[in-house]
Amino acid sequence: MMWMLIVGQAQANPDLDAVVLALSSRDAVSCESLEALTTTPTATLVEVVDTVQMPPWAPMRAANCLIEHHALEIHPQLDHWVTDPNLAGLNRLVLGKLDVMPLEIAVPVAQKALVGSDPELARTRIGASKVTEIRAVVVTP
Repeated sequence: MMWMLIVGQAQANPDLDAVVLALSSRDAVSCESLEALTTTPTATLVEVVDTVQMPPWAPMRAANCLIEHHALEIHPQLDHWVTDPNLAGLNRLVLGKLDVMPLEIAVPVAQKALVGSDPELARTRIGASKVTEIRAVVVTP
């Protein structure tokens, strides 16, 4: 029965193992190299963030690639990462990457973060943004 479960997961996303292996290496792999390992980079990287626990840097590296290259596609996940109190590491990562996101994503995510799991941190990080429109989120009522 367990074998069927593992085979079923492998069939659901056959590229996942290769991506996880690359993310698990001691030295970081470029996002472009990771994306070349899969035909569905966004879905595969989201699956890594959602399901992989060890090594702990694997999902964080996947999240970093998602934020830097696919922020428009993962807007719901970004909102979740800044509002779920169980995802403090992802919250910090997102808040630290607001300046590299497209404004149409960064501003609403920043607004969510202000009422999210760590509003104090959000206020500090948003206020330190180099982008005027993002910084304005902390002063806009």
